[in-house]
Amino acid sequence: KTGGAFERLTKVLKENSYWVGSLVSGFLSLISIELASHFVRITDQLTLMKNRLGTVNPEVVKLEENFDSVVQIAMETRSNLAAVANLYSRIGRNSKRLQKDQEALIRVVRTINQGFQLSGATAEEARNAIVQLSQAFASGRLQGDELRSVLELAPEAAKGLAKAIGITTGTMRRFAAEGMITTEVMVAAFEKASAETQAKFDNIKATISQAME
Repeated sequence: KTGGAFERLTKVLKENSYWVGSLVSGFLSLISIELASHFVRITDQLTLMKNRLGTVNPEVVKLEENFDSVVQIAMETRSNLAAVANLYSRIGRNSKRLQKDQEALIRVVRTINQGFQLSGATAEEARNAIVQLSQAFASGRLQGDELRSVLELAPEAAKGLAKAIGITTGTMRRFAAEGMITTEVMVAAFEKASAETQAKFDNIKATISQAME
């Protein structure tokens, strides 16, 4: 029965070889176009990342070091590479101290991303929260929509930040409304929380979506 079915399939394919060939060619062309388009998007994304990292330090050697650091952080914390690069560049640009201390910058960015993962955020949620926090660093303060996003999508990161500052998450909104959670306050707090966050992070497992980032 299997042999007969195979013979019938072969006959159908032979009788319709032109159409089958056209379909295969069209399918392969579609794949080629998609691959080319995907390659262009990746190339553009890498260019944008390097441009952003160049704003932290434009020297070629430092740019390469920054890029390597971002890739390492993204891999270690199972985070989106572009979002990590954006966060890294914005913190580096807006913290005068971290512009001159790459090791501390790496530590702060790693701690922030670990905090998002500890919150049980999905890959998409973590990416969105990182974007919001990046905007807070760019503006010089954590408040408004950025604070709300961190509190909702990354409660563990918010808790670690509040604890390091010496307040509770319940009073963070008041502190933020008064403009007291500045870039340097956030930097100091995340540095202070790094060891405890690392210890907690070492005990969690990656989800499939996180592993694919």
